Amino acid sequence: MQTLLDDRLTLRGGVRRTYGTTTLDPTPFAPTLIPGTKQYQATTYAVGTSYQALNWLTFRAGASSGFRAPTATELGANFTTAFTGNITFGNPALSPETSKQVEVGATVAWNAMQLDAALFQNRILDRITSAVRSSTSAVTISDTINNPGEIMLQGIELQAQIDMLRAFHIAGGNWRWTTFSNAYYNFNMVDRGAPPAAGTTRATRVYEYEAMAGTRFGEYGTGRAWGDWNFEIRGLLRGPMWYNTEERLLLPGQLVNVTAYRKSPFWVWYTRYEVGVSKGITLFAAVNNIFDINQNPIFIALDQTPCIANPVFQNGACGNSMPGREFVVGMQGRW
Repeated sequence: MQTLLDDRLTLRGGVRRTYGTTTLDPTPFAPTLIPGTKQYQATTYAVGTSYQALNWLTFRAGASSGFRAPTATELGANFTTAFTGNITFGNPALSPETSKQVEVGATVAWNAMQLDAALFQNRILDRITSAVRSSTSAVTISDTINNPGEIMLQGIELQAQIDMLRAFHIAGGNWRWTTFSNAYYNFNMVDRGAPPAAGTTRATRVYEYEAMAGTRFGEYGTGRAWGDWNFEIRGLLRGPMWYNTEERLLLPGQLVNVTAYRKSPFWVWYTRYEVGVSKGITLFAAVNNIFDINQNPIFIALDQTPCIANPVFQNGACGNSMPGREFVVGMQGRW
């Protein structure tokens, strides 16, 4: 790291070389796994700069790369999914998938408010995925491959936080009230290796947008037992997702693991209360999924009627739903 111009300009950079080995060991009761060892290596980098143009305004830019090595099962599996009967074969010739990111952004810190905005681009290359070899009404056979078509994601990310008491010039003493939010939107999300049967060139298993908003109110620094407390409520918006599901659905024309379906967006709300009972000991109570939303962040078929999942492959179930309304009470210790 190097600073210039009276520390207003900061330059950072680094390069990393990684060597690794992935081994698939013989596994009891899994005779179809193919034991073996695969070495991998990758070079990644990260460079960036920030410039404080004004006391309340800072610009930044950066570029970096990353990689993901294939897992042992991706390299050597002959894996049959329970109940569905789908078979996925591993590939010992897999290479690590790589990514390249570029970002430019700015941060505004003014009075009681902090705002941050960034434009980003993310390219995913040689991604490890499955390609359908054959598909029938009974079984789908897939091979694990490095897809030569890249995924391109371009979007904007926003973050905001406001100290509400300072913003409205309220002398709060030990009281604190903060409102916060963050969100992103992929205005371009293209899968250049999508098969025609997918029905879309949208990148699958990636949200088009997500957002979170919340507020936290409480009292801090009282120095007495049961004196420090806070109450928080927040909502999470899961945006649309295109998903090439492995579920077998009662929908015409589905090619398992290939045909992509769009999941609609939905909100989930959470709340949590904490109080300090003594030094380092906190009592808390929380309610997750306050409105008991029957949804799932990924899967298409939900546990509901009518059921769109083929019951032959569901072992008596109808689909996959996230947990409903959940009440949690507990105690936390820090020392």
